[in-house]
Order: sequence, then structure tokens, then C-alpha cells
Amino acid sequence: MLLEKHLRIILWHHRIELSLGDTISDVCGANHIQWFMDKLYSLYSQSGKVRELEELSRGLGKEILKIGKCLDTRWVASSFRTVSAVWNDFEALCHHFEAGRRVETRSKCEQPKFHGLLKRMASKKILQDLELMYDVLEELAITSEALQKRNTTLVYADKLIRLSISYIESMKERKGEKFLEVAKAVEEMKFRSVNLTDNGRMVTICYEQFLTSLVDGIRVGMLSPILNTIISELSVLEEDNWPNVIPPFYGRNEIRSLSERFQLNFSKAITPF
Repeated sequence: MLLEKHLRIILWHHRIELSLGDTISDVCGANHIQWFMDKLYSLYSQSGKVRELEELSRGLGKEILKIGKCLDTRWVASSFRTVSAVWNDFEALCHHFEAGRRVETRSKCEQPKFHGLLKRMASKKILQDLELMYDVLEELAITSEALQKRNTTLVYADKLIRLSISYIESMKERKGEKFLEVAKAVEEMKFRSVNLTDNGRMVTICYEQFLTSLVDGIRVGMLSPILNTIISELSVLEEDNWPNVIPPFYGRNEIRSLSERFQLNFSKAITPF
């Protein structure tokens, strides 16, 4: 009904999840971490396995209850909760996999599965990928949740997206705390109490390529020329953007364009402005 009445309205919804999904598909090695997260979700969606984890790790596995589907088209906040849970319970998971592959009561099918999960989890390449996904998803989750608030304006949303893009681009040069922690762990081949391995067959994510692809995807999906025009027009309504000395005709063209777009009476719109 709204589109029928206002033909010039443009539907805009934030495509952060789609941009992330495209990056996972396009960048070499990125789908490996998604596959691994899906395996963990499949395993720990069984309540019995969660109880095992808590018992075998002596209560370390509290975060693992947050594991869900990850890196698909769901909200990035959900993916971040999963990656954060795996990061925080890294030791507990490794202990569980180690114990699981040794328990004689396991079926012949389950023991190799736990062995395979341990081999992958303790790989330095998975740890590096996990760190990258943690930092990226943390930033995207903050932005995504802010965009969903009812009082978020289009102008403010544009600022949030541009700030997020700048932050992700800066990750190429300015490494975060977790990056430095992982770099030290890789050098020592030990992360917390877990001895790391170097699985030569695994492919790790190209750090800079991933960040570049993600930023490009967000720009294309969320910063189109037509939206830039509308946001530029709307910005004159923001008092914070007004110059110290306001010219007599300031904002008049923008108000006229907005009035035409939303089929409003220009005279009634310009007077209170």
C-alpha cells in the first residue's frame, strides 16, 4: 500500500548479513570455518553432549550453550555469540574432544568424529580464522543491533555503516588484542593449555582479502548513489549539521526534493523548517 501511494519511496534494509555471506562464499578458505562451526552446532545441539562437556571440562563449558548456526544469513549478533562461545571455551572443547576419542564406550563412528574435531580445533589455522571472525563479527554485531533500534534515523544509520567500514578497513593495519594473543600462541604453538598443531592440508583465510571483500560488499549493498542523495537531503533536517551562519536559502532545495519524493506540500514543509 505504501509503495503504491508513494512510488518514489526506496525500500532500504541493512544487508550486513548478506555481505558477510557473500564474503564467506567468495574468499578462499572462509567456508572451512563455517563448516567447522556447523559441525559444532550439530554436536552440541544434543543436550547429552553439553552435559558431557561440562563434566569432562569441570565446568569450563558454560559458554557452549550459546552455540547456534553461524555465518549464514541470520543476524550477525547470533553468529558472534557462537564464535564468542567457541573462543571462550576453546580449552573445554579441546578437552572434550580429547576425552571423547578415548572413551571406550563410544561407537566406532563417534571416536573418529571426536578425533577429527580435535585435530581441526587444535590447528593454528583454525585459531587464526577464529580470531578474525571474532573481531569482524563483534564490530558487525554492534552495528547491526544499533541499526535495528526504532529511533535510528537513516542519517544516523549511514554514519554507523561508514564508521563500521572504517573500523574494518583499519584492521588491516592496526591489529587488535586478540590478533596479538593468537600471534604469540602460534609462535609458541600453544594457546592457553592446548598444544597447537600445524595441519598443512588446511587452508586459512586470507586476512586482507577477507576484510577487503567484506567492506566492498557492505559498500555496494548499503551505500548506493540514490541513498547517498536521500541521506544528503535528510541531513539538512539534522540540527547538528547546520552551519554557524545559516544562509537564507539553506536547505530549500533539499526540502523541495524530499517533499516531491514523499508527496508532501512544499509550502507546509518549508515553513516550520
